Amino acid sequence: MSRASHVVLSVPAAILLASALHSFSAGIDPLSSGIANLNRALPSCGGCHLGVQGQNNLRVRVDLSAHSLAPGQAISITTSATGGTTDPQLRGGFSSDVTAGTFTAGANTRVAIRPDAISHSQRTPGRSWTYGYVAPLSPGPVEMFVTVNTVNGDGFNSGDIWGFHGFQASATVPTPVRLYVNAQGVQPVGTACAGGFGNVPVLGARQVPQVGNQAFAVEAHGLPPGTGVALLLNAPTNFTPIELGPIGMAGCTLHVDPVNLVVLNGLSGTGDAQRATATANFPLPIPNDSRVLGNVLVVQAAILDLASGRPTPITMTNGLRVTVQ
Repeated sequence: MSRASHVVLSVPAAILLASALHSFSAGIDPLSSGIANLNRALPSCGGCHLGVQGQNNLRVRVDLSAHSLAPGQAISITTSATGGTTDPQLRGGFSSDVTAGTFTAGANTRVAIRPDAISHSQRTPGRSWTYGYVAPLSPGPVEMFVTVNTVNGDGFNSGDIWGFHGFQASATVPTPVRLYVNAQGVQPVGTACAGGFGNVPVLGARQVPQVGNQAFAVEAHGLPPGTGVALLLNAPTNFTPIELGPIGMAGCTLHVDPVNLVVLNGLSGTGDAQRATATANFPLPIPNDSRVLGNVLVVQAAILDLASGRPTPITMTNGLRVTVQ
């Protein structure tokens, strides 16, 4: 557990804490009470709820309106759960924290003491919560960690089932939801499709594509390890994005014109397949020549993903529109 704290309580303080832990119907602050960053490792919800983790086919889902973002961009997020504890009113709660950026509260949610964490605000029927997120101004990858608790509604902290976001709700750590904040001159194009184990890859660039920037590169996060990754490049055209379901890639979209396409082949690094922790980096050095100023390139990554379940086992990232500054 990162940022962990050791707290010694007096007897009266311990009694008060035990009383407070009886029920968190108004949500727990994951970054307070000396129990920092609960979502990153056990016990999370299991620190208070005496039920079990990840049983009854509990699945935690996180849907974002975009994964690849502009600095300061605001998006909508919906966290939901299926399975878990049987309850006619489907009561439960959630907790999320993020490595950069801030949350904004929606219905039945509340931002924590620090704005990089959010939780439910009251125990209401339904196991779905929609809230906002504002990207930081600094470019680079961002990870969001999510836990959901499904409760039986008896007012006590036993008999509940909770779990982490990811392929296995019973894992010891959650699978992060991956976002990417792009540098000036890099504009996200379209969306990615979910890959193996439900992970959504994201393509971004952390440096400004300036004339003479020999270090400029685009990078893909959330990939299966040790697999082929192709970067597709082309100049922008009046091309209309193509939905790839007819060729066995349901849910995926091609954002790069296939005519006069340039392909750079690469390989993802090491990592955990189920948590998709591998990355791939594609250098795109920009010559020190003023004649390239204003030139535009559209790129997208295609990932060989044997766990995707698609007849054509390829997962596509979002695209990027890169304008030389």
